[in-house]
Amino acid sequence: MHLGICGVTLSSMGEAEVNNKTSSQKSFKTPSNTLVMGVLCYLGILVIVPILTSKNDRFVKFHIKQGLVLAVGEVAVWLLGMFSWGPMGGLWMPLSSLVSLGFLLLSVVGIVNVSKNEEKPLPYLGQLASKFDPYL
Repeated sequence: MHLGICGVTLSSMGEAEVNNKTSSQKSFKTPSNTLVMGVLCYLGILVIVPILTSKNDRFVKFHIKQGLVLAVGEVAVWLLGMFSWGPMGGLWMPLSSLVSLGFLLLSVVGIVNVSKNEEKPLPYLGQLASKFDPYL
């Protein structure tokens, strides 16, 4: 089905493909389910959903590994905060806030990569994420 608005074509599978003949960028089709699963990889504990449903998809599997590293890191920071008392607690609170902000920024970078249909490793954590390969 072709809609006359902005050259958007909808296939029978419900996927959208944009035909822009003046653009030098390649157009490609990505199933919307793959994009949703890719985004869920970067939303903390929701990484479990793609693990259970889409781990055979190469694109989603790449983002699952990075999302797992982020989720484990977030839980580790939270646990350290829960068990920090006394003088260490006073030092840990500002530091944990900065580390949590870093995890949030890395999650946003991951979601942007998914929306661009890219498999870019996250800064600082991409190398660690590649080591999860044998386990998924």
